[in-house]
Amino acid sequence: MPGRLLFTGKVIDVKRDVSKRGYTVGRCLLAPLSDDDLGTGESTEAQHLVIPFQNEFLYAAYTDSEAKEETQVICTVPDLISVLGEDGEAVGSQELRYGLKVTVTGMPAHPLWTGDVRGLKVGGPEYFGLDMKWTSIGKYEKPRSVIEEFR
Repeated sequence: MPGRLLFTGKVIDVKRDVSKRGYTVGRCLLAPLSDDDLGTGESTEAQHLVIPFQNEFLYAAYTDSEAKEETQVICTVPDLISVLGEDGEAVGSQELRYGLKVTVTGMPAHPLWTGDVRGLKVGGPEYFGLDMKWTSIGKYEKPRSVIEEFR
């Protein structure tokens, strides 16, 4: 499983600050796209998604509309969480803003990060001060070489 779609929605809240160590820290809250956004009369998701960040996205969790009660953590570091804009370009935490329509994807971390305790200790939830276990979205698969693919 090289990657997985986690959520499609719209940014409805962003809180950010700069830590004493110089990191941009905060969180964003995504709402499912409304009928008007979709133009289909249907909603794609039943829940909201919260993504805390410290320069990078730390985890993704389903939550209520005010991000007060997280119901399910679906992915944590060291797995890679990417936020993509409507044009498919990556959106960094500094670029998040109200109303931005995004797609959130997750990719499993390389085994060097997850194969033993040492990798998780320096790149997992505990390192970032999160009181949660690592939650992966799947098993890492080595990508195909571009050279081999287009030889």
